[in-house]
Amino acid sequence: MNLQPLGRRMKRLVTVLYALSALCSSSLAAEKAAPLVLPRAVDGNGKATVSGELQQWHKVTLTLDGPFAHERDTEPNPSTDLAFNVTFTHESGAPKFTVPGYFAADGDAANSSAESGTKWRAHLSPDKVGQWNYVV
Repeated sequence: MNLQPLGRRMKRLVTVLYALSALCSSSLAAEKAAPLVLPRAVDGNGKATVSGELQQWHKVTLTLDGPFAHERDTEPNPSTDLAFNVTFTHESGAPKFTVPGYFAADGDAANSSAESGTKWRAHLSPDKVGQWNYVV
C-alpha cells in the first residue's frame, strides 16, 4: 500500500482547512470591529404597558418601550450587558417579587423574526388577588 498519495491529499486538505479557518477568523474580526449594528433607530418613549389577564395565577406582562437595541450589538449586548429588574409589590406590602426583565426586540419577534427594537419585558403570575404596583 502506497501512503505517499494519501499524505499529499492530507496535506492539501490541511491547507484548505487552514485557509477556511483564516477566512472565518477574519470575517469574525470584521464583525467584532463594529460594536453596534447600523442604522440605529430612536429609543422608545419610556412608556410601560401591562397586558394579560389581570387575575390570580394568570401571566401578566409588563412591556417597557425603552432604549433601542439590536441582538447582534456587541457593546453593549442587549442579552448580556443590559438588564433591568421589575419589583412587583402587592397593595398590602407583601408579597414582593423582583423579576428579571429581558430584551424583546419589537415585542413580536416570534412572528416577525425581528432582531432589533425598543421593547423590554418582564412577567409575573400574581399569587394574590388585589392591586399590584411595580417599579422598574
